[in-house]
Amino acid sequence: MSRYDITNRLHELGMKQTRVLEILHTQYGENVDPSSFSKMKQGIDRSPKAERVMLYASNILADRERALGINNAYTKEA
Repeated sequence: MSRYDITNRLHELGMKQTRVLEILHTQYGENVDPSSFSKMKQGIDRSPKAERVMLYASNILADRERALGINNAYTKEA
């Protein structure tokens, strides 16, 4: 399991990776192509940008999980 478990969380939410990429671009100004995003999710790319993008993606999914009432380690308030 990856640090943010993006793949499983996407599946649980029924969200597509392309939707997360759209939100990353519009909300955070991060332009990421699907191939690069996959490498980031798998931990192959661990650059500072990859870490930032994974954090943003996790936040996007956590917002959706909170809205749907799904509680897990990623949605808990700090």
